[in-house]
Amino acid sequence: MEPACLGVILDSSVVIEAEHLNVAQFLKQIVQRIGEMEAALCAITVAESAHGIYRADTSERRKRRRIFLDELKAAVPVYPITDGTAELVGKIGAESSAAGITIPFDDLLIAASALERGYAVATRNLRHFRRIPGLNLISLLGPATALHRVHAANSIHTVPPFLRNLRLLAEKERAGRYPGGPARRYDRRAYLGGPFFF
Repeated sequence: MEPACLGVILDSSVVIEAEHLNVAQFLKQIVQRIGEMEAALCAITVAESAHGIYRADTSERRKRRRIFLDELKAAVPVYPITDGTAELVGKIGAESSAAGITIPFDDLLIAASALERGYAVATRNLRHFRRIPGLNLISLLGPATALHRVHAANSIHTVPPFLRNLRLLAEKERAGRYPGGPARRYDRRAYLGGPFFF
């Protein structure tokens, strides 16, 4: 049984994925997933979201992102990086490095902010966060999709390259060169599309 958490820090992967919603819809979805515990942001999540605002490729997208971030900051607490957070980042980072594990610095900051408060991290990025000892995670991964993304250069606009790459993955699988070995073969085929192989 997972230890109880006092709240949840929303990782930027969750915030970025939700920017097409309004904040009320987003927070309603979060409450449905995490229950009535507090949802909050870390200052690093705000920085990463602001980066996306200034990197937006259209003024419309920039405006939509700005409105979403401002409304989100008004709706949930934003926790700063304190000297305690910084010390925890140093400890976790050093221990991870000594074990040969590299964790991106921004993820260390978000994780330390959560650990410092007894919070979990709600994320779509399990790969980095699951390497941090003692951190509770709430996976907000959506269902796997194909040919559907919400940006200008997405796969729906580039179907031929998508299909070429899918074919290359299938060829690697058939030749036994796909990562994971025989033990993960069923999982890979299910993910890539079993009928494609048969």
